[in-house]
Amino acid sequence: MGSVAAPAVPALIRALSDSSPDVRAEAAEALGSLGRAARAAVPSLISALGDAHPKVRSEAAEALEKMAMNWGEGDLLLRNQTLESLKLRRSSAP
Repeated sequence: MGSVAAPAVPALIRALSDSSPDVRAEAAEALGSLGRAARAAVPSLISALGDAHPKVRSEAAEALEKMAMNWGEGDLLLRNQTLESLKLRRSSAP
């Protein structure tokens, strides 16, 4: 689905800032399913790790994990930054 759904990435990134936590969580989940096509969403998903709602944080973390595990060699720096953000998020979780 990745490259076919790539045009949806900007709208999904905007949805991560929606006033509804359900919309934000669904956007994070959808971005995670797009893999490499959603690379542009990584900074927004990392920001979503600090969302006030646990469901949004959880979906953002899952999306980042899915994306990072499926990136190729050329995305090594981005993958490492993403995994480091996830590790920091987990170590600071209550």
